[in-house]
Amino acid sequence: MVQDQRMVIVDRGMNLEIVPALRAIPEFQTGGGNRINYNVTPSNAGDPIDLGHLGVATNHALQARCFFTGEISFSAKQGLKESELEASLYPGLKLLVDPNVYVVTASTPAEFVALYQRLISRSDLERVEPYMLHCSAQP
Repeated sequence: MVQDQRMVIVDRGMNLEIVPALRAIPEFQTGGGNRINYNVTPSNAGDPIDLGHLGVATNHALQARCFFTGEISFSAKQGLKESELEASLYPGLKLLVDPNVYVVTASTPAEFVALYQRLISRSDLERVEPYMLHCSAQP
């Protein structure tokens, strides 16, 4: 059941609820094949997301947790220039693939949701995709 509808994004047809008070810490296991386990721990909602402290989302339909870095990629439609994207509204804006695939990076779950909503509302962008690392059944 969704706890906060304001924190729900739709990614590739799936509703994902961003959980601001959780982070996933990757733990690399060796021996018998390399593997990554994710230790989900409580956090302050405003604590940053980074590669060592991933954001957590819940896919309620699949009863799965997903982990994210805060990165969102998008394609610009023909003719849009990077200079037309105001840097203060698009943190970490970088050209990923020339000529028109970009990535932005949110630093907190709330910023991630706001940034995603801002991107999907633009008619001059297409293929807005948050970077989700892993989805697994919830314990």
